[in-house]
Amino acid sequence: LEKTTELELEYGSWNTKRINFEYGSGLSKSGKFSTFFNVSKFDTDGYKYHSGSDGYSAFVGLGYYDNTNTFKFTTFTGHSNNQMSWFAVSEDDIETDPRTNYNHPDADDNFSQTLTMLEYKKFINSKNSFTSTIFYNRLDGEWDLYVGDMLNFRLHSNFYGVIGNYTWKPDNFNINIGVSGNKYNREHSMVILPDTKFEYYNN
Repeated sequence: LEKTTELELEYGSWNTKRINFEYGSGLSKSGKFSTFFNVSKFDTDGYKYHSGSDGYSAFVGLGYYDNTNTFKFTTFTGHSNNQMSWFAVSEDDIETDPRTNYNHPDADDNFSQTLTMLEYKKFINSKNSFTSTIFYNRLDGEWDLYVGDMLNFRLHSNFYGVIGNYTWKPDNFNINIGVSGNKYNREHSMVILPDTKFEYYNN
């Protein structure tokens, strides 16, 4: 684990901008703790008309280490917002203006995701170890489709569970025994904007 500090600033075509910063403490003087985090943000106007995008992400990792135990906490989160620009454009319109975008200027999508997990590893001896991990993943998103009315499709999901693994390393081979359990659920719905309360379906 090396100590690191880094800042990146970028600028490109179509007013594209990105900033990224990361820091890693390396191992503490006691040799038992470490910290790492990274944050990043970007935005762009996009090549096509009203096809901009912006987003951010963040990552945090914490660690504790001793002779027989390791604890690691990891979490990251991210969000993106994109104006829609996926409708096929006719060749005539492309020749007239290659930046033509048939999607509605107000149509966009928004998606975010967060994952958090905690890992514990026990070194029983030089040949035996046990690892357990618990995790939780959350996803939220929505996107628009204009068909005379502005349809807004939404989704939300939860995914969580636990993982266990036992490792035995004799002289000439390894044996790994693992078990896991998890639960996942996901919800889909649709509204017609500007009404955000009445759902035409939910499943």
